Amino acid sequence: MVLQEKREIIQRDSYMNEITKNQKVIILRDGTEIWIEKDRAENFGDQLMKITESKFVKIDDQIINTADITGIFSPETLEEKVRRKRGQWYCTSCKKWHDRGERCEEVRIPSHIAKFLE
Repeated sequence: MVLQEKREIIQRDSYMNEITKNQKVIILRDGTEIWIEKDRAENFGDQLMKITESKFVKIDDQIINTADITGIFSPETLEEKVRRKRGQWYCTSCKKWHDRGERCEEVRIPSHIAKFLE
């Protein structure tokens, strides 16, 4: 990936973080995403957990079957899923995402080995 493309992705991701920070996404079985405000999503989730059988519900101008809902997720959870699907991996040493095949510059020595280096 070229440096300019990475900059554009970072800018777009930053912009999307501002838009989605107070939203949640309802994911349907077919992959459809329905974005709604966080408060409405939490209220909808509470109602969803109380029903005992599937039924049709209206969300904004959409009518969906509750049986088709796979979950209500935060933007962070969805972003993580998308990044992993693109082949990226999260490094716990440097706390950054890396592209597939990219090595992290941070070298983390496992604790059971580090004690012998002291």
